[in-house]
Amino acid sequence: ARPANVEPAQIKTIGVIGAGLMGGGVAQVSAQAGLNVVMIDANQAQADAGKQRLADAQAKLVAKGRTTQEKVDAFLARITPTADYALLKDCDLVVEAVFEDPGVKAEVFKKIQAVIRPDAIIASNTSAIPITKLAETVENPERFIGLHFFSPVDRMALLEVIKGQKTSERTLAHALDYAKLLRKTPIVVNDGPGFFTTRTIGAYIGEAIAMVGEGISPVLIDNCAKAAGYPVGPLQMIDELTLELSYHAQNSQHELFGDAWQEPVSYAVLKKFCIELDRRGRRYGAGFYDYVEGKRVPWKGLSEVFPSKFGEVNAEVVKNRMLFAEAMEAVRAFEEGIITDPAEGDVGALIGIGFPAYTGGPFALIDTVGVAHFVATCDDLADKYGDRYRPSAWLRDRAAKGVRFYPRKAS
Repeated sequence: ARPANVEPAQIKTIGVIGAGLMGGGVAQVSAQAGLNVVMIDANQAQADAGKQRLADAQAKLVAKGRTTQEKVDAFLARITPTADYALLKDCDLVVEAVFEDPGVKAEVFKKIQAVIRPDAIIASNTSAIPITKLAETVENPERFIGLHFFSPVDRMALLEVIKGQKTSERTLAHALDYAKLLRKTPIVVNDGPGFFTTRTIGAYIGEAIAMVGEGISPVLIDNCAKAAGYPVGPLQMIDELTLELSYHAQNSQHELFGDAWQEPVSYAVLKKFCIELDRRGRRYGAGFYDYVEGKRVPWKGLSEVFPSKFGEVNAEVVKNRMLFAEAMEAVRAFEEGIITDPAEGDVGALIGIGFPAYTGGPFALIDTVGVAHFVATCDDLADKYGDRYRPSAWLRDRAAKGVRFYPRKAS
């Protein structure tokens, strides 16, 4: 996907705005790749604390014999923590990794543009806010791009590269050169709410949350997800990330899109848990599960809020609802042109968001079960659970013609 007519990037110094979990991770992998890093936070103390967290993590590796103090000293020397945006003046690329709020990001972009070189690239690590929308606050949107890292940054191989409507070929090419320096596997996607990975995993998690509202046990849902091949149950994952994070993200999308916003299937359940029940996740001691002495246990009061359907639930249906909801969203992203190659979608789903590996990814899964079978199953699910499963005319046409996402090679 790299434009062939663009000269290789000469990236030596990058800026990272935000010294928290994501920003610190981006700073870490960049410094480990031999780049100089200017890591900025709101004040010097927070920036220093971000670097200290990296130093503490490296010290543990030294103690385990997995690296040397000499290597750690060289790594840390490449990271400059600061609150002074003026130090970005020599950066070739600046990655913004602050709070998921368009207003906050706009203020950051304003400060970045005041000091960087005219040819420097600005990238946002947003996981869902459209890049074209964010680029409206940038003077030269052709040098603006999305670089969606995954947490933990140092261990996750995927980098989702998002092109805005005005992103130039040079910016895309150099962003991919940066990904290569970091030894990340990039997928290139076009712009749209949630891009590819966030919207597809959102369909999976949203379906799981909606099932809680139907009276299906979180334990059953999570066990079915693991039986389907997911590495971790969706409700356990949301408890770890906190429910309030998902609820806030949905409200932010509502503010961003106004009347065009469509309420997610999980919204009412999240609102009840966060606002009415004050069960906002593990950090707060209660979410979809209770947490007793550090251990996750079922919440006994759930059936009083959502009457239990214990004994009425088919585990195979629960598995299919999650798998097929995610695969259907992947298909919609392909149909809309968010991704243009099924392989990019499958790679992103497998190594970025934990789609069951044995399937080969959502598009490979559909080819395996057969497009016609997939459409028929989704129609059945739509009749029972809602039109979010309903296949489009485009997909029905492919099913009728037997068109696979991966055409068979002639023998």
